[in-house]
Amino acid sequence: TAYEICACLVGSEMCIRDSYKNALESYRAAEALDAAAPDVAESIARTLHAIEQRNYAGGDKDAIAAAQRDPEVMAILADPVMQKVLKDMQTDPRAAADHMKNPTIASNIEKLVAAGILSMR
Repeated sequence: TAYEICACLVGSEMCIRDSYKNALESYRAAEALDAAAPDVAESIARTLHAIEQRNYAGGDKDAIAAAQRDPEVMAILADPVMQKVLKDMQTDPRAAADHMKNPTIASNIEKLVAAGILSMR
């Protein structure tokens, strides 16, 4: 659909600008319209790989500074439930798998990783 194409184009532009959080949001919107679209799945995989490379290399100070100005990221970090989840994940890596079964928590974790605040190794 036209909306799917537009969401993919916005996602591509966000990747070029290293705004991976926004790119993933655009790709996820396109995915919600057509989960079987191969271009969308490939774009999500490429974005996740780029995030992984950035985080493995020690992160990006500019990305972290931008994330700290992002109200959505700050709201996630201020949420008491997410604070407990993040603490659980630090102390018990097996807890991560349990928490990731919750779609809201999984989405929040993905946003924190995409923003460069959290690294999953």
